[in-house]
Amino acid sequence: MLAILLVVEIILLIVAVRFGKNYLFGLAAINMLSIAAFPLKIINLGFLNSNIGTVWYSVVFAVQLIVLIQFGIVSSKELVNKLVFILIGFFLIVQTSASVPAYLGLGGDVLSAVSNRSLRVAAASLLAFVIGQAVLVLVYVKLHKLYFFPRYIVATVFGQLVDSLLFFPLAFSDWVLYTQILWHGFALKVIFGTCFAPIVYYEARKSTNFDNG
Repeated sequence: MLAILLVVEIILLIVAVRFGKNYLFGLAAINMLSIAAFPLKIINLGFLNSNIGTVWYSVVFAVQLIVLIQFGIVSSKELVNKLVFILIGFFLIVQTSASVPAYLGLGGDVLSAVSNRSLRVAAASLLAFVIGQAVLVLVYVKLHKLYFFPRYIVATVFGQLVDSLLFFPLAFSDWVLYTQILWHGFALKVIFGTCFAPIVYYEARKSTNFDNG
C-alpha cells in the first residue's frame, strides 16, 4: 500500500512539474485535503509508525521548493495562501457538519466534544503548516552557498521539525501521549522528502532561477 502510494505520488509530481504551476498547486491542494480527510490512517514500517499523511505532506514540501525555485518567492507565498484558504473551507464544512446536529440536540455532548476538538486540531494544523512552510523557504534561501542536495535536505528537516513540534502540543492537551507518532512521523517525512529530492533537482535545474550553490 505504502509503496504504491509513494510511486503514484512520484508520478503525479513529475506530471505536475511538466504541466506547470497550476498543476503543482493542484497536486499540493489534493494532498492537503487528503491529509485532512484521512488523518488517522496509520502506516507501519516495522520500526516506524505514523499516519499515511506523511507521504502526502512530504510531496507538499517538495512542491513548495519546486515552486520557489522555478517561479520565485511570490509564487511560494501564493501557494501557502491558497492552501490555507482551501483548508479553512474544508474545516468549516467539517465543523458545520458536526456542530449543527449537536446544536439541534442530535448527539449531545459527544458531537459537541468532537466539534471542539476538531476546531483545535484545525487551528493547530494551519498554524504549524504556515510556520513550517516559512521555515522551509527561509532555510533554503539562506543556504544558497550549499549544493542543492544538502540544502534541500536541511531545509526539509528544519521545516518538518518546526511543523511537527508546533502541531502536536497545540492540537492535543495530552500531546505527550503522541510523542512516538510525532518523532516517527517526522522521520518518515524526512525520508520520503529525500526520496523526492532527485525529482526536484532534475526538474528544477531547468529553471533560470535554479542555484546549485
